[in-house]
Amino acid sequence: MSETKFTRGPCTVGANEMTVSEMKERLAETFDASVENGDATDKLWSVFVGSEDSPLMCCYTGNGPTSEANAYLFAAASDLYASLEAMAGKMGKQDIYPELVAEAYVVLDKARCGE
Repeated sequence: MSETKFTRGPCTVGANEMTVSEMKERLAETFDASVENGDATDKLWSVFVGSEDSPLMCCYTGNGPTSEANAYLFAAASDLYASLEAMAGKMGKQDIYPELVAEAYVVLDKARCGE
C-alpha cells in the first residue's frame, strides 16, 4: 500500500459566512503564505463536478504540499462512499464483523450531513 499524502483528519464541516470578497481575500492570503513559507506547489488544486465539457469547481484544495492529494481524496469521496455502503450492506447481512459494520454506518451517516 502506498504512503498517505493527504491531510489526516478528523475533518469538520461548517457553513462559511464570509462574503465573496472576504473569501477571495482569504484565499489570496493562504496562497501568499504558502509561497512565503516555501511549501507552495506550482499548481492550484481544485475538485470539479460535471462533464469535461462543462466542469464546475466545487472545492479548492490549495497550493500547499498536500493540496494535490487532498483534491484526489475529495474527488474519490463518492466512490469511497458507494464502496463502503455496499461492503457494509453485504457484511451486515452475513453478520460479519458487526462492530465494523456499525462503524461504517456511522461514517455513512456523517457523509449524509449527519442524518
